[in-house]
Amino acid sequence: HRNLNPKNILVYNDRLMITGFEFSISLDRLDEYFETLDYLEYLDSESIVYSDPALLSTY
Repeated sequence: HRNLNPKNILVYNDRLMITGFEFSISLDRLDEYFETLDYLEYLDSESIVYSDPALLSTY
């Protein structure tokens, strides 16, 4: 998962679920990816910020 952030963590029937896999990349294509693309251009400020999933229990 390349974009794990609070927007991609859902609670459904008391289970945590991770979404947003449509932008992930296969590890066997990783070399090709770094040769042809600048991955930093696809990151936004929300992707860099991390929130502990334990904080979900406070809401």
